[in-house]
Amino acid sequence: MRSTFPSKSSNVRVIGVVCFAILAASVWDLNRLSASPIFVRDDLGRKIVLPCRPQRIVSLEPSVTEELYAVGAGGKLVADDYYADFPAQAKYMPHVNGMLPSREMIVGLHPDLIVLFDQTFTAYKADQWSQQYGVPVYVTNAGTYVGVEHDIANIGGLLGTATDTMRTISVMNHTLQAVRKAVAHKSRPKVFVTIWDKPLMTAGSGTFMNDLIDIAGGVNVAAVRVTGYPAYSPEQLVADDPDIIISGTTGTAILRKSDPGLSMLTLRADRYNRTWAIPDDWTARPGPRLALGLSAMARILHPDAFR
Repeated sequence: MRSTFPSKSSNVRVIGVVCFAILAASVWDLNRLSASPIFVRDDLGRKIVLPCRPQRIVSLEPSVTEELYAVGAGGKLVADDYYADFPAQAKYMPHVNGMLPSREMIVGLHPDLIVLFDQTFTAYKADQWSQQYGVPVYVTNAGTYVGVEHDIANIGGLLGTATDTMRTISVMNHTLQAVRKAVAHKSRPKVFVTIWDKPLMTAGSGTFMNDLIDIAGGVNVAAVRVTGYPAYSPEQLVADDPDIIISGTTGTAILRKSDPGLSMLTLRADRYNRTWAIPDDWTARPGPRLALGLSAMARILHPDAFR
């Protein structure tokens, strides 16, 4: 007798549709808000009151700059962080120090909103900044791929750019569901991430890289031991003996080539030439290009699933 219960792949599609509908609702609900005033809450749960939709925005993080362009609000930027380099237009904006913006410069730009990403920011500090700069401060702090989708939906809704916002979320959600479906029944290889090589540093739990590895059907061997981006002993790496080693494309190199002291390691990933690099911006910046990082990660971990 045929089961009446949906298959696992059906469940994935249903979950994806439900999540996408929730994101869409957040965009359209905010997009229907009247011009004045606007009440929103940021990721810290702070209630922010704006007299109307923001028209002059300062971004204090490269990922926020990418999100603003992705939702069709790049034209509202009046300044961004020194390290903002994508899209190309971001390079030519006035730049501020995202860690500690100059009050004189902020005041001179006459913004009506400051947006930043920071996972360590407190509500108290955000309120202090708002008072210091005389501008509402909106804080995002998503720690996962899905969390970034929600942040993009909220920012797009706040700025009233529903069409571009939905297009961006659609691409991210389609990539997420396609990867989940493709790797659903695959074995999960052991993965090690090289963030830096002198000293050896990795990405543990609570990082976007770890989230991408998990979604893409792998196991981050460092996640059970460390959080964030700490130093990692070569001896522990030998004990972990990962199937695959992944590095970024700035400041890192494949272990056997970067440090003579590690050249004699007989790692499985080295023996079978399973060492790969993914652009750092695709895996560490909490913005729309996480979809590129996830797609690349899945194809590295399970190339046969995407032929």
